[in-house]
Amino acid sequence: MIIKFSVDDDVYELDMQRILNTEAIAVQKVTGMTYDEWLNACDEGDPGAITALVWIAMKRKRPELRYSDVEFPLREVWANREYEGIEEPEDPTPPAEAASD
Repeated sequence: MIIKFSVDDDVYELDMQRILNTEAIAVQKVTGMTYDEWLNACDEGDPGAITALVWIAMKRKRPELRYSDVEFPLREVWANREYEGIEEPEDPTPPAEAASD
């Protein structure tokens, strides 16, 4: 799954299946969350988890970036994110039967 988002007109893509071990360790240090907890917290909209996700993506472009220097409009960035590589779940509702008169 790839998450795409933008911060200050810079577009970022982060493949959540390709997070490096060093990145996961860094996330655990700054958030106190394990990798799985972090993924779930991102899905739940946890601001610390989302900040760590944005930090990883930004840090890949700017290796000197520190977690404490990451600041962005949370709602704007997270509300406008896009996902790639996720199939839409099928609608479990059966199609309506044609009404016969």
